[in-house]
Amino acid sequence: MVLVAFPAASSSIQVLSTATARLLPAGPSSRLKPARSRQSIGWAFASLASWQLQLSSGLLPKRSFAAMSSIGARPAPACASGKEMLQLQRWAVVGRGSNDIVVRLQEHLRSRGREVHHVDPYGASGPSVPKSLADLPEDVTVDAVDLCARPDLGEVVIEDCKKLGVANVFVQPGAGSSRLEELCREAGIILHNGCVLVEL
Repeated sequence: MVLVAFPAASSSIQVLSTATARLLPAGPSSRLKPARSRQSIGWAFASLASWQLQLSSGLLPKRSFAAMSSIGARPAPACASGKEMLQLQRWAVVGRGSNDIVVRLQEHLRSRGREVHHVDPYGASGPSVPKSLADLPEDVTVDAVDLCARPDLGEVVIEDCKKLGVANVFVQPGAGSSRLEELCREAGIILHNGCVLVEL
């Protein structure tokens, strides 16, 4: 018998509990045979060990692992238009914290009842503000990103959106590029060029 020791992490326990619950019978009338049960539970432990190894090796983004272990809310699906996108509730505003427009965007969205999280890829807002979408707390779900940063930084944001399942990106004037549009098309992400301050 091989024993595998796992770090004491609540997310790990939740993954194992969820995986095991899906493998075990739903009621007394549908019991698994002992051999099948041992095989299924062994598979759950092996999968968890693989996930944790990849996580500790940096092969999986922190929030990808969180997404596997959570049963909470998921990002909204892709919207049909910018107008529809503006009705979404959970936003991440990506831009330099010292930029007055970025500050106004956050205030504007909050004043209209939106949940807003600031991401500063420039690192100008101090250590308490995440530098990427992947650095947001694990319990944060983002429906739409309001991009107010250089296009080259925006490309990194789009990559994070792909990993996190964020399908809606609102691009402020000056933050867009043909490359961003191409990346979004390839990823199935809806990109809308406009200004939240004007359109909402």
